[in-house]
Amino acid sequence: MSKEVRTKFIELCSKEDIIDWVEERVFDTKILKELKIGKCTLDVFTTLNELFGSEKLKSAGFYDKNNRSKYHNRIIIPSGTDYFSARSNLNNKYKNLFPKGLKKRIYFIQGKINEDCYLVEGETDAIRIKHEYPNSNIISIGGSKGQEILHDVVKKTIEVNA
Repeated sequence: MSKEVRTKFIELCSKEDIIDWVEERVFDTKILKELKIGKCTLDVFTTLNELFGSEKLKSAGFYDKNNRSKYHNRIIIPSGTDYFSARSNLNNKYKNLFPKGLKKRIYFIQGKINEDCYLVEGETDAIRIKHEYPNSNIISIGGSKGQEILHDVVKKTIEVNA
């Protein structure tokens, strides 16, 4: 999957209105803009098609086997500049994009040095903690399927302290 396409996708989505998602969860829009959380709209796909062409978007994994956009009308939660998860507005189901050859990444919100660090299950849990403790460092293990990530964190912690 093209890093260039993913990066542009995140950039475009971060400019889209997510007021319905914000109101439902009582999130501060300033924090969500800081985290570059946005929405995938038809305008986003129109722009991506103009920039890259539909074949490149298909090969990048943006369409399902029925040629429909996988991420249309979903909240896009970036983890870095070229990786994201997508969440449905309607049923809260996640649709994650896994770039070819990469495992799911942890979602990390960097706070201030020497501040508390919180380890949570999902991305929205991390976003909620950011609202409550804005200077903290927050790590999401990527939902219930993040057990492998949590195991790696524990293993590395044991190795460092040994």
